[in-house]
Amino acid sequence: MRLIGQRWEFQIGNTVIQVDNAFSWTLWGQERMLVNGEQVHASSGRMRFSQKYQEPWLTSFGDGELKVWLRSTSTKLRCSASLDGEPIPTTVVYAKNWQGLAGSWPKEEEWQKQLPGGGWAAS
Repeated sequence: MRLIGQRWEFQIGNTVIQVDNAFSWTLWGQERMLVNGEQVHASSGRMRFSQKYQEPWLTSFGDGELKVWLRSTSTKLRCSASLDGEPIPTTVVYAKNWQGLAGSWPKEEEWQKQLPGGGWAAS
């Protein structure tokens, strides 16, 4: 199956949060959330237009909550993250198209950095 993927990267202190989304034109969708390279959430299925993840998060003020929201619009995919209601800016966005089985992901080094506005960055 041909998969079209995007990765959004966020940073909180020394912690890197990566949110991956992939879909095929057969209406298959898959998502996952990685914290410092370790998968903490994953989901997949047909006709998925929105996905939300919540993760407990220890802040300097005590227990908090990290929320991630992936959603499809008529023209693009959007991903947003917040910690205790405060938005976290996206650090970088990557993209990759690949041929694979449902649930497969590209190797880490294969993700390609995107420029603001969706263009590809030179490797």
